[in-house]
Amino acid sequence: MKELLKNMIILFTDMVLKELRLILEEMNCFTTICDENRKKPVKLKKISYMCQRNELFYNNL
Repeated sequence: MKELLKNMIILFTDMVLKELRLILEEMNCFTTICDENRKKPVKLKKISYMCQRNELFYNNL
């Protein structure tokens, strides 16, 4: 059950970040997104990195 929940969270987070990236690319918008860990803006290009980092984080739970 815990494994299933973990996989669902990974999938949901990944989908949201990918969708957000697509929307921002379509708008040709390089607005920044706040990264809670660093408390400073993150540029659009880092969103794919955030997806990968999320997956690594949840894999280590």
